Amino acid sequence: MLGSLRRSPDAALGQTGQPSVRPTFLIVTPVFNGRTFLDETILSVVTQAGPFSIRYHVQDGGSSDGTLDLLERWSERLSGDFPIVCNDIEFSYASAVDGGLYDAVNKGFGRMGDGDFMSWINADDRYQQGAFASVAQIFQKFSDVRWIASRPAFMSEAGAQGELLDLRSFPQKAIAAAIFDGRFSPLFLQQEGMFWRASLWRAVGGLNGAMRLAGDFDLWRRFAQHSDLVMTDAVLALFRFREGQLSTSIEKYQKEIDDVLGPDEMARRIEAAEAFRAAVTPEAAREAGFVCRVAKNLVPAGGWQLVRLQERPALEKQLAEFKQSRWTKLGGLLRLTKLRAHLQE
Repeated sequence: MLGSLRRSPDAALGQTGQPSVRPTFLIVTPVFNGRTFLDETILSVVTQAGPFSIRYHVQDGGSSDGTLDLLERWSERLSGDFPIVCNDIEFSYASAVDGGLYDAVNKGFGRMGDGDFMSWINADDRYQQGAFASVAQIFQKFSDVRWIASRPAFMSEAGAQGELLDLRSFPQKAIAAAIFDGRFSPLFLQQEGMFWRASLWRAVGGLNGAMRLAGDFDLWRRFAQHSDLVMTDAVLALFRFREGQLSTSIEKYQKEIDDVLGPDEMARRIEAAEAFRAAVTPEAAREAGFVCRVAKNLVPAGGWQLVRLQERPALEKQLAEFKQSRWTKLGGLLRLTKLRAHLQE
């Protein structure tokens, strides 16, 4: 089953009255029997405001809970008088049995054609207002930035935003060495709020659609072989915390990571983790190559600026915090439960 439309607001011209060159976002939402919060997710995409275009595709895995009826209503709504506050929106959806979330994301992007910036958002998470405008400004201002990540944040099941979590350092060297899996470092890279240039996606060949649990981890690892990750000191997206999400075994996730690494890569991971552990001061981290850039929006002082994240707590301190950290322990386990919910049993 397929559905698609494209709609522009009445005025899509620059101040000179001539069409202006504006970037295009490619956004995918994979869903399987997940209509409960899907309206909120879609709304967070199609209400993004700014001088850019959005191509948004929802890839359904064969739902039987009314998801397709919901998507058809959105297609009708967007083709009517729904307010469009970006350059234009192209909305589409398709439904077919898939091999899991990562296969669905690959299928979705494969249907969308060319674009400039990419991301996917799961069917119960949401983007924050201004997220796309922030991403576009960063990518357009800094040509060497190829992928960025949101400051992590949770929301309750009812959609209320939780506390702002600490901004942490994710150096390129450490991501490429595959240490952020909860064992070699207590931290996880959160998928929601991650954006990248389409050229980077093409360079690594997209997601490994055969993976079931750790496909995003594998994608970030391969991204880091080409470019550093720039953290943003801003919340671009929220991860929805729901009761009963803690049943998925993280050991299966970690085993899938190990299965895609060769012996040399596993040896390098141990070496990198030991070096990361030893770099307990900012000076030592810089000397060892564990540096991370941060984008900060200094609105009164000229907008987005890139700075180096100066502080990185010692790994021993991070490990001590791990048992209490909702970003690390819960973040990893909750994300796995969302993946499992999409899998075809």
